[in-house]
Amino acid sequence: MSKVLNEVVGTVEYDNLFYSNNVPAIANGVIVASGQGELKRGTLLAKTADNKMIVLGSAEGTADCVLTDDIDATDADVETTAYIQGNFNINALIVADEYTITEADKDALRTKNILLGNTLG
Repeated sequence: MSKVLNEVVGTVEYDNLFYSNNVPAIANGVIVASGQGELKRGTLLAKTADNKMIVLGSAEGTADCVLTDDIDATDADVETTAYIQGNFNINALIVADEYTITEADKDALRTKNILLGNTLG
């Protein structure tokens, strides 16, 4: 049995979600409310009164965390993970259509040690 040592076994695609690693990224379990549709990694989530997560700007809720993976919350609540701490590229975050991240959102996230910044280039 022999192995070719110069073959490609995998690739990495960078999504620029993280701005810096000065604040370690920590993930935790969350429940995303049904009816949110297909959500992509990097979606900024807000916590509702019933402690479920929705896309920030889609309804009333407080900015809370960042989705770690793509999910489909079209028909049912989804148990998944979200970053509850880290330093994120504000330009890579996904929010509801026609919504702009506000200073109040940034302040709420900062209390949770989620820091937003811009990458160069």
